Amino acid sequence: MLVLVLTVLTTAVAMLLSSLYVRFRDVQIIWTVLVTMLFYATPILYPLQDPPVPDRFHDILFLNPLTPLFVEARHLIIDPGAPSAVSAAGGWLHLAPSIAIFVAICVVAVAVFNRAAPRIAEEL
Repeated sequence: MLVLVLTVLTTAVAMLLSSLYVRFRDVQIIWTVLVTMLFYATPILYPLQDPPVPDRFHDILFLNPLTPLFVEARHLIIDPGAPSAVSAAGGWLHLAPSIAIFVAICVVAVAVFNRAAPRIAEEL
């Protein structure tokens, strides 16, 4: 399930970036900076428990739609003793912003791609 959700998010971001890159060539430079920031804003190298991330930053970290995916992957694959995404966030209600951002990215990506697709070959 996690792989499916990550695949959907990756496809949506790829659709969005591919349609924007044709029109705006600076997207590559901006995306490089954004992906670096996203890497450090996602708990990939550090766990969310105790010392690494203070409690006051948990809500901010869970705005990132990748955070619940990586927290759940850590729970399922690496350390079954680690908290799941729901317990780390503090309940399903605290995951709602992350889910809403995920859905918004997917909807915007499809809309932008469908709008730009007929003109992509001409602009290349």
